[in-house]
Amino acid sequence: MRYLLEFIVVAIAALIGSWVSSFFRKKGENLATKQDIAGITKEMESVKAVIGTKQYIHQIRYQNEYHIFEELMEKLVEVREIAETLRPVLDSWDPKKSESERKSERLEPYRKALRNLYIYFENKKPFIPENIYDGAKELIEIASKEGATYAHLSPENMGGRIKYYEDAEKNVQTISGLADSVIQLIRNRIKYWEGFESESVDETRMNEGK
Repeated sequence: MRYLLEFIVVAIAALIGSWVSSFFRKKGENLATKQDIAGITKEMESVKAVIGTKQYIHQIRYQNEYHIFEELMEKLVEVREIAETLRPVLDSWDPKKSESERKSERLEPYRKALRNLYIYFENKKPFIPENIYDGAKELIEIASKEGATYAHLSPENMGGRIKYYEDAEKNVQTISGLADSVIQLIRNRIKYWEGFESESVDETRMNEGK
């Protein structure tokens, strides 16, 4: 009888031990599962934060460049238009004013527009792509040459009126062509950023859908 009782006690203890072991093993599995889910969730939130940060940085950069280009285009157009007024083939002037007075009146707004363009694009140089910067710089060089020619030379100094106005027309066409080229580069740049922005938004939505 005593042996039978000991056997029953041992059997019950074994059953209890097995159940306890199974219980804690299951708890461990559940805990591991919860930890895995928490880790994945944390990683997903981190990825979303990175994507959100990149999109925010992109948006700020796009807005900054857009405002820079908007003002740069206005200054380019202003220089292009005023350049045509210095030495037009069909010219008219007030006979009561001297040649130096007439030149001063035309040169003052021209020099102001050219200086405004130069100061602006030099100050914004770190934010302007190299090809746009180089184009604007070349335009300023040609425009400065045209201003200096008008200020210091006359048809007589340049071998006659035909050569004088041919030189003027050539410079104006070069200035106009450079201005149009830079403006086109700016348009292409803006299209690039718009496309990049759309891709970023689509990528964010796709990740959110996951």
